[in-house]
Amino acid sequence: MKEINLRHLNWMIEDILKYESGKIHFSELVNSLDVLISSGEFVADLENKLLSMWGVLEESYAFMLYEERDNLDSEDLRATSKALENMKKLILVTLTDNETPKN
Repeated sequence: MKEINLRHLNWMIEDILKYESGKIHFSELVNSLDVLISSGEFVADLENKLLSMWGVLEESYAFMLYEERDNLDSEDLRATSKALENMKKLILVTLTDNETPKN
């Protein structure tokens, strides 16, 4: 995997952790992940998985805006938490796989 893609994945993890610790707002996370995924040069399978998980976040954010809420409701919170957990797992596995020397 290209070095820039590894950096993008690390930045995604950092942003997810910032959001989970309350350092950035949900809107910042959604926008940041969108930019990082779309500007990466990921293999199609990885990109599709990331976009699918990001889509859950984007949909929740769209509903939040449509309903003029400042925060996610409990249903959206459950869905986004699951999507973020899955995204973190996928990213960490991908990063780990790319750290392992290939024989």
